[in-house]
Amino acid sequence: SSGPSVAQQAAAVQRTGDKAGKTRELQEQVTQMKLTIDGLEKERDFYFGKLREIEILCQSMEGQAPDVIKQIEKILYATDEDFAPAADAQ
Repeated sequence: SSGPSVAQQAAAVQRTGDKAGKTRELQEQVTQMKLTIDGLEKERDFYFGKLREIEILCQSMEGQAPDVIKQIEKILYATDEDFAPAADAQ
């Protein structure tokens, strides 16, 4: 025999096409994940900015309505270990 048969050549072409298709699919998934991450980072930054503004407002209002300010600061500075959902905080 002088080389791969036509069937072997066709199978090799099929495998190469399958790999290219899989690579394309994975590249599309990576692109989609990057877009998702970008969106989540923008959302995180947006809410962080709002929380920072609330923190500054609370700091500027120290001495005025101290119970409310202390409750807000408790929420702002809570960690995962001592986090309570809003319904439980009342």
